[in-house]
Amino acid sequence: MQILAQLVGNWLEEIQALVLDELQVVSYKQLSCNLLDS
Repeated sequence: MQILAQLVGNWLEEIQALVLDELQVVSYKQLSCNLLDS
């Protein structure tokens, strides 16, 4: 069970990192669009 918990923990960290990267890309694109529109 210890190994399983460790795997799940690593997996969650990976997903968290991916989600943060996606959010950064999205907010960066929105920022670019706002700058171009003005």
